[in-house]
Amino acid sequence: MKTNDWKRLISFSLGLQFVFTVSQPAFAWSMHQGEVADVSGASSDNSPTQTDTASQTDTVPQSNTTPQSDTAPTKQEKKEEKKREKEAKKEEKKEEKDKSKDDAAAAPSTANSLPPCISWVSPLAKPRLILLCIHGLGLYSGSYKDFGTHLSQLGIGTYAIDVRGFGSWMKSGGKQEVDFNGCLEDIRTSIVSLKAANPKLPFFLLGESMGGAIALRFASMHPEMIDGLISSVPSGERFQQKKTDLKVALEFLMGPNKDNDVGVGVVKQATKNPKLRKDWENDPLDRMDLSAKDLIHFQRFMNENHDAAKEVKTLPVLFVQGMEDRLVKPEGTWDLFNQLATQNKYFVALPSEHLIFEETQDNPLEQKLKNFRLLTAWLMTEAHVNFRFADQMDQSALSNGISLMLTGNYDGAKTALMQLVTLEPRNTLAHYFLGQTYLKTKQPGLARQEFVKSVDLARGSQLASQANGYLLNMSKTTGTSADASKPSPIPPAPEITQGKVTLLAFYANWAAQCDLLDSWFEKGKARFGDKVQFKKLDVDDDANKPLVKQFLIGPIPTIVLLTADGKVSSTIIGQTTIANILDALAPLIKRTPPPSAVKK
Repeated sequence: MKTNDWKRLISFSLGLQFVFTVSQPAFAWSMHQGEVADVSGASSDNSPTQTDTASQTDTVPQSNTTPQSDTAPTKQEKKEEKKREKEAKKEEKKEEKDKSKDDAAAAPSTANSLPPCISWVSPLAKPRLILLCIHGLGLYSGSYKDFGTHLSQLGIGTYAIDVRGFGSWMKSGGKQEVDFNGCLEDIRTSIVSLKAANPKLPFFLLGESMGGAIALRFASMHPEMIDGLISSVPSGERFQQKKTDLKVALEFLMGPNKDNDVGVGVVKQATKNPKLRKDWENDPLDRMDLSAKDLIHFQRFMNENHDAAKEVKTLPVLFVQGMEDRLVKPEGTWDLFNQLATQNKYFVALPSEHLIFEETQDNPLEQKLKNFRLLTAWLMTEAHVNFRFADQMDQSALSNGISLMLTGNYDGAKTALMQLVTLEPRNTLAHYFLGQTYLKTKQPGLARQEFVKSVDLARGSQLASQANGYLLNMSKTTGTSADASKPSPIPPAPEITQGKVTLLAFYANWAAQCDLLDSWFEKGKARFGDKVQFKKLDVDDDANKPLVKQFLIGPIPTIVLLTADGKVSSTIIGQTTIANILDALAPLIKRTPPPSAVKK
């Protein structure tokens, strides 16, 4: 039977059978098992001989309705047809080779790259535990912005990385490669770096949807590296799955590596919120197109997690499922939960859509705070940490903040009022009393910012006049926070600092999380002048690999602050704010000895 004109009976896991006439190798494919098998005998390095291939294809049922030609082609016609096919294949291979070269030249390899990361660490709420977050299909690390901002104010240092194939990885040439094994290694690297920067703090891993499955898989492989797991909607059992499987199967036959716009359907199932749908579809770092090959690998990874769950034997685990989820079936998450071997496990069903912790900025405030409070309660229980204000989130934040300030609990007042101005940025009273609290804690720079906002928001009112009075009487001296950094396991590097406070910024050109570095440098130089050395180090440059290893760099960007004698003062991991960087630098400038006192 000739390979350029055959019929194949292709059986899908959907229980459907189709007969296709194709001019390319046929595939037997199962979406639920995620396996792809070439049954055509197409040539490859490991392909069977032509005789073996014939014996294999004889087992494939043949159609009895193949139309017969009235006249058989002549030898000359067969020869010309064979020649045309050969030339066409040769041209196709040449185009694929040229495209591969162009792609390789356009973007650096990500094989040894470090994961892009965003961090949310409040300078006013010292972290008591660390949480690393893994995003869902089509999203990126920035989807945790609202969630991370809120938790950071409660003393939970929150970080998120991009899964390979999504977010900033798309700019690095990773768009065609959704790499789950690479992501698992990125998580391991990130944990090592985050633990080095935050020694002795409890460490938890959270993932949602695809990220929930990835986090579960990591927990089954490296339970010793984390203190607990939060897995939100991690099941691979989806609504409308048969319809999706059939579509993916057909697209696979059209071209396994061809990108297809699956994002629109996912977004519609994930949320009814029109603003969230629009934001999701328009964010340049959200990925809406995936190839059939990527989707098969994705489904296979999700299905394999039943075996992974059985390997989680002692770790504390919290499973979360939205009961209004129209994308992932709640019973699928429940079945996966029951596969967990650990006895320290909890299942929580919430009145929520698919996304519970990601893209929460447009969710109803009351329900969002309840979800966050529940998670915080579980975290502080497992970490044996007491968050004093976690149980006050549903009270009046303004009256609570004012009361705390008046009773001298300034740290508590700052936490409560910062929560409020984050949720209600135009709350004039919150900015005003937060400014007063900063004055009480000798932070005039931050107080000035809040009073300026009060004047701007309440222009012409008595409150604005009072805030302006504070501004007129304030000292121009900028307050600084104390250096609370812990001893670093990294040896001093005086050869880098040469007697001067130094900031090392590890970055990659392709990572969007690093785009603000130049702006940070400009503001840092404007404030400190030549008292600080600012150095950018590209992690993809082989010349910088020794420093990447020396300073235990994991996610990017990572800022390492060195004292004048080369000791690591602190490490800031992930995209942060210029305020955090300046606050960390200021104490080092005050402690810098004169040049004559520094040993070279």
